[in-house]
Amino acid sequence: MVNIFNKLFPKEGFPKVELRPKGRSGFLVYVEEAQECAMEFEISGNAEYDILAFSETIIKWSTGKTVSNEDKEEILKSFKKWAESKNYRVQW
Repeated sequence: MVNIFNKLFPKEGFPKVELRPKGRSGFLVYVEEAQECAMEFEISGNAEYDILAFSETIIKWSTGKTVSNEDKEEILKSFKKWAESKNYRVQW
């Protein structure tokens, strides 16, 4: 029997980063299989940057579990790789 969760949400393509804007701010979301973690951002008013990202807001997974320092480093690497691929200038 095929696990319906794995069929609907295949593991390939994870982890991934999504931009979820809301007005001039929003969240960068790190999605890892069945959990995700968000970091707040806002659109920069400074011509030097496109986005201001607030890494101190990476605190909990969507499951309620606290994000470890090791996971936070991996999440930030993924956010930076994503931003670079989109040519976004981010103040981390």
